Amino acid sequence: LSDGLRWSGWSEPSKPCRVKVAPPGPLFPDTDTIVVEPCGSNVVLTWPALVAYGGLQQVEYAVFVKQILKGGEELCPRQTAALVCGQGVPPGSNVNKLDPMRVEIRDLRRDLDYVFTIAARYPVVGPRQFEEVFRSGTCRVAVHEAQMPIPVQVTVPESYAPRFAHSRAVIVRWPLARTPDGGVSHEEFEVQGRAEDAMEWVNCISQGTYVNGVHCVLLKDLPFYRGRFRLWSPSTGRVGVP
Repeated sequence: LSDGLRWSGWSEPSKPCRVKVAPPGPLFPDTDTIVVEPCGSNVVLTWPALVAYGGLQQVEYAVFVKQILKGGEELCPRQTAALVCGQGVPPGSNVNKLDPMRVEIRDLRRDLDYVFTIAARYPVVGPRQFEEVFRSGTCRVAVHEAQMPIPVQVTVPESYAPRFAHSRAVIVRWPLARTPDGGVSHEEFEVQGRAEDAMEWVNCISQGTYVNGVHCVLLKDLPFYRGRFRLWSPSTGRVGVP
């Protein structure tokens, strides 16, 4: 209080009061949604900016990802893939003039399905937990791809016998790889091997050779006497059937 010349001391503080502010939400709840664009082993997520209430201008977004096995079982609890901050849409707007939010999630596994969730909160006001706003359907990152060829062991000619007498080596070959539309694929492969009683695949030491005029691959210094082989693509990470 003041008498016009000086101020009195401070009064006792009031009890805590709670100011309620509506959480960030879509401007058009019936039509706003998340868009998932697969791109190789990455995906690009796009969604419209949310409305910020209570005179607030910033909205903080969390992108959650859930990994799902082919049988529909969840591999693990959902994980945070990204945190981004963006401008909020003023309440009462008829048109969302802000650019959509855009996030790229990289290096996803091609043998899993994914569900992406967008949640939001205010940076410094309101509850600290994120509130879910958008959720995608089940997405598969892998695009349609032709099946990889299977390496087949080639019978070693008698002329090669001296070279293999005291070594662990195998000659293999495989048919031309095909693209999804039936054309010839120029994708390069490496060979992986696994002992018959082992679980782990290892990269084989390979060398190009010719048997009866046909191009083959010589696998030498193998760490096992009996095993299986499969192809592996270094450029895409795909593996074939042994």
